[in-house]
Amino acid sequence: MRQSVTVGKAVREFCEDLSLARRGHSFVRDDEWWNVWCFGTRDDVEKFQTRFGGEFMEPKDRPKWGGKSKR
Repeated sequence: MRQSVTVGKAVREFCEDLSLARRGHSFVRDDEWWNVWCFGTRDDVEKFQTRFGGEFMEPKDRPKWGGKSKR
């Protein structure tokens, strides 16, 4: 399982007043799933990181998709 429903709900509730994009995505790095949460402002990213942790990723540095997901 990539993420528990409880965690997803907590994130959505925390981000109600932030610039969280409606859709996110996930990817695998070193056999571990990563959830990507996208924000419109760096300030909102920092609020999110304070609450949930994680690392900042510039959009230009995100993993490139080779087509449809192979799940």
